[in-house]
Amino acid sequence: MRANPAIFLLIASLAFGVAKPASAAPPATLEIVASAPGTKSTLTKGNDGNFYGTSYDGGAFGGGTIFRMTPSGQMTILKSFQESTSDARSADGSHPGSRMVPGPDGRFYGSTISGGSSAQPNSAVGDGTVFAITAAGEFTKIADVPPEPSSVVATGRVGTYGVIAPLTFGQDGAIYGTRKASIFRLSVTGNFVTIKPLPPGFGHTERAYDPTIVAGSDGYFYGPTPPEFSWARAASFEWIRMER
Repeated sequence: MRANPAIFLLIASLAFGVAKPASAAPPATLEIVASAPGTKSTLTKGNDGNFYGTSYDGGAFGGGTIFRMTPSGQMTILKSFQESTSDARSADGSHPGSRMVPGPDGRFYGSTISGGSSAQPNSAVGDGTVFAITAAGEFTKIADVPPEPSSVVATGRVGTYGVIAPLTFGQDGAIYGTRKASIFRLSVTGNFVTIKPLPPGFGHTERAYDPTIVAGSDGYFYGPTPPEFSWARAASFEWIRMER
């Protein structure tokens, strides 16, 4: 049985009064405040001081959850997703796979990797959804992730899952993100547009998930550079500069 990931609080132990070499500094201590079965992504802090996150699986129906956690570790499930199969897809999506991001309207935005109403020809369980949820648990599906357009299909890199990487908000208030081989723009009202395919060498590989892009204050978006497409080794965000 796979052990449940634990959410922990890192407490830095500081020494005062006597200077000590770095090797003699007291070690940091970890305090386990909660266990979240199936958690694969990091937490997001809300304006209320609580933390919000997702679990890939588990919950009341097996398709993952969205939860709230207080700093003391008290957890509340805000949303349980249904599991999706080839016979019955969850309309809201299944298996949230990335960190949620706060939106300008105070809601948290995230995605699921399966479920929803659309699918690639070789994806029987759906390509997932993009959603928003309030701190109180009011869930809204923003969009079903559509099949990739022909310009992306022509690259031969179409995946069988939805959006894995965290989303980001542009200066125009729209949501931006990546899939296995493309970059997309999504309005908060649900208009999903594929901007362009990712350049050769970019995108999902056996060593790394979909590239995470972040919005800069200069109106461009940035991400790590290949070929070392591994978060453990990609130290900079010197990516292609692409205009909206």
